[in-house]
Amino acid sequence: MIQNLKLFVLAILFNTCSILNAQYSFSVSNAAYSDLVSPNVLSSSGWSYATSFSVNLGFNFSFAGNTVNSINVEGGGFTFFDPSYNNLLLPFGCRLKAKAGGNSPISYFSEGTAPTRIMKIEWKNAEYFYDVNATANFQLWLFEGINRIEVHVGTCTVPNATLVYQGNGAAGPAVGAYKFVSINNCQYGIGLTGAAASPTVNNFLSGNINVFNYAVAGTPSTGTVYNFYDTNTGLEKKEVDENRNVFASDKSIYFQNIPQNNSVLIYNIQAKLVKDLKDVKERINAGDLENGIYFVRIMNEQNKQVFTKKILLN
Repeated sequence: MIQNLKLFVLAILFNTCSILNAQYSFSVSNAAYSDLVSPNVLSSSGWSYATSFSVNLGFNFSFAGNTVNSINVEGGGFTFFDPSYNNLLLPFGCRLKAKAGGNSPISYFSEGTAPTRIMKIEWKNAEYFYDVNATANFQLWLFEGINRIEVHVGTCTVPNATLVYQGNGAAGPAVGAYKFVSINNCQYGIGLTGAAASPTVNNFLSGNINVFNYAVAGTPSTGTVYNFYDTNTGLEKKEVDENRNVFASDKSIYFQNIPQNNSVLIYNIQAKLVKDLKDVKERINAGDLENGIYFVRIMNEQNKQVFTKKILLN
């Protein structure tokens, strides 16, 4: 009886951890940075790192299992989806403020049409609180339908990173996504540490954590994009059906009857994105991947998930 109870508890814990771990996966990429054109300006002057603004997304967005339609934006590169600060998103967390003279707009712009709109929020020419000669430019993008989160980094001038990022766990911005159930109890978190160009993904974060401890080392370079993928989005099928299949053999991954103009995302067991491929046909070489369990996610040309499949490389 006791042994059965232990197995039951372990099964629950494993299932819970799997769900939390699968909530978001991460990758880093690069793309040309462009300022928003004719955005809606929330404020250009007088704001500080704790000043908060509310932005209506114009669409439903799923964050950590909750459906929201607005976001609260703070001057310090910190955002939250509810007044209790339970659902937090840090695109570039540090102490920032508006420059004197009213030339530091926090703005937003909704791009595209339903059901594939993107809400873009921009911090432009923001001044670091501890150094008037340091400036930051970055954007937060939220994608309708696929619930993807992207952080786009523009030109940042930082003469002394240790000075301007004081209070963070490293001399760089705090970046991550967190779901709290109370002020001292994080249920799920994913935070970045390590080199800004190739950060370490800290998943399974829970308990009484300080979100500012999860900061990258150094200021991300211009064009850096941090991508957070909601791995629970838009499932048409949770597993493969009789007409579609994905399987691994001899360090190759084979595909049968998958959509044309597809995207194939492959995650390791830590939910880290290890391959992002376009228009895959019948086979890909996986010789560069270590042996182990992987999850293959197939997206159609509308960027909607068709199915996922767990495979074993050995």
